[in-house]
Amino acid sequence: MAEKKGSILAVQLLGGLCMVVLWWLSGYGLLDGEPQDTLWRFLGRFHPVVLHLPIGMLVLLLVLEFMGLRRPDSKVSELIPLVLGVTIAVTLLAVATGTMLAYGEGADEPLVQDHMRNGIWLAMATVMLGVLRTLPSRGTYYLVLLAAGALMVITSHQGGSITHGRDYLTEYAPEPLRRLLGLEVEEEVTAARVEDLVVFEHLVQPIMEQNCVSCHNPDKLKGELNLETFSGHLAGGELGPAVVPFDVDASELLFRITLPEDDEEFMPPDEKTPLNEEEISLLAWWIAQGASADQTVGALGPMPAQVDDYVTSVFKQMITPEERARLEDAQRELYATLASIRAEYGILIQPVEAGADEFTIETHAVRNAFDDGMLKLLEPHARSFVAADLSGTRLTDGGVSSLANFVQLRSLNLSRTELVGSTLGELAALPDLESLNLYGTKIDGAAVEQLGQLTQLKQLFLTQTPLEDAEALEQLRQALPNCDVQTTAQISPLTEADKTAKSYESS
Repeated sequence: MAEKKGSILAVQLLGGLCMVVLWWLSGYGLLDGEPQDTLWRFLGRFHPVVLHLPIGMLVLLLVLEFMGLRRPDSKVSELIPLVLGVTIAVTLLAVATGTMLAYGEGADEPLVQDHMRNGIWLAMATVMLGVLRTLPSRGTYYLVLLAAGALMVITSHQGGSITHGRDYLTEYAPEPLRRLLGLEVEEEVTAARVEDLVVFEHLVQPIMEQNCVSCHNPDKLKGELNLETFSGHLAGGELGPAVVPFDVDASELLFRITLPEDDEEFMPPDEKTPLNEEEISLLAWWIAQGASADQTVGALGPMPAQVDDYVTSVFKQMITPEERARLEDAQRELYATLASIRAEYGILIQPVEAGADEFTIETHAVRNAFDDGMLKLLEPHARSFVAADLSGTRLTDGGVSSLANFVQLRSLNLSRTELVGSTLGELAALPDLESLNLYGTKIDGAAVEQLGQLTQLKQLFLTQTPLEDAEALEQLRQALPNCDVQTTAQISPLTEADKTAKSYESS
């Protein structure tokens, strides 16, 4: 009897000492974010091997205790001390290897610290169970056992979040359940066309979520880099901005994902699937175009063929079969309607390529009949046109209000029309309009104020117009600093060298 009491006292003292050490360790700032000696990493990487043992043993302990309560005389109760002892041992082993892993790898993210602290508390709880099991009263023991079970669930979830990302469990949860849990409900893509997709939201960020965010998020800031938000891409991490708008070579993100796969700096790391060529091409194109947060595919301009194919395939995956069928029906109806207009009025309407939803307009064959009224026939389908050649037609300033609804236009030729220019400012409503041709119109100095509103232009043709006043043209160029304003060419006199050369050629 005395020997048994001595053993119980030894267990209680040893358990108390162990709990004090664990309590101290839980409050000690061990993680400093600096990678350590390779031995720590070597030992720490056994953590994934042993981490499931405490879970299984604690669940087994809960089951045995429940069975023992229902049948106190069962032999199951005889197994409980052994199972409890193994549970304590494997929990301490998991905490030790986990601590070495985090310390050795230089991890100090908030989620890692929380996981480590809860793991230590779980180890304390199992040790406490060992001490409490030696006491005659078991009430406190059962309460601690239930608390340990709850803490195990929390700690395990945090560990899974570190490995797989915070949303791993709920990523594919049904919408009603997500709403019940207060989680963000993913909105369906409302873009009716590929061109309406927001490049960052619909194309770039899904690649990041799939390949990068699990290691670069607010809870797990590897390299101090957060790729969960657009601002995080620009802010970057320890090595500078992940993305530098307009500069692919200076963007750390592109540098890392295009390194040889056996390079230590290659991303994503070994356990992740590397990005494919199409995904890399998309990211490079997005950065080269300015890495905008809100611009659409259509607004960013022409895409390389590889990027175009990738974007199209992603869009098809985004929409439901029902929506795809609806879009195909709408496209067939649009083609039929535009073909009918072409047949009846002689307006040449063509898709930019086979099967495209973008069209061009040419009115050469009907330029003497095409006027403001005929333009209105096309207005219901205004969003479908990206280029319009209305040169030589009877279009007047009154028709400009209709043109302002053709919001997808990138090129507009109004040369030799009857425009005076009093309403051209309305074309400021065309955000993608880059080229405007007013050759041979009656545009004069009075239209400078109207033209000055078209700050989106990159090319403006004013050749053979009354707008020749040098002061007015200078005012216009100041209003449109990013636009190439072309006016009537000035012929410079021949230099003496030119005259000599011509004389030599003719002799």
